[in-house]
Amino acid sequence: FQQQLCAKDSELQQRKSEIEQRDTYIKQRDNDIEQQKNYIALLEELLKLSKIQKFTASSEKHVHQIDLFDEAKMVSQIDVLRDQLRYQ
Repeated sequence: FQQQLCAKDSELQQRKSEIEQRDTYIKQRDNDIEQQKNYIALLEELLKLSKIQKFTASSEKHVHQIDLFDEAKMVSQIDVLRDQLRYQ
């Protein structure tokens, strides 16, 4: 009976270890997924700002449109996003 109890205890410890390893793996995957979501969000924002920069500058035909577009601010935002992407 004692031998069976030791065997079951050993099996239980092994399963606990496997569960902990799986939990660690899942947490790492969740972290990876979250980082990828953040990276995608940064890329989408960069793409959006780049499109605005590209198409707005060429379409400013009227003098009053200049007030609607702050290119210096947009370039600054793009630079910030690129820096964030480098450190991801």
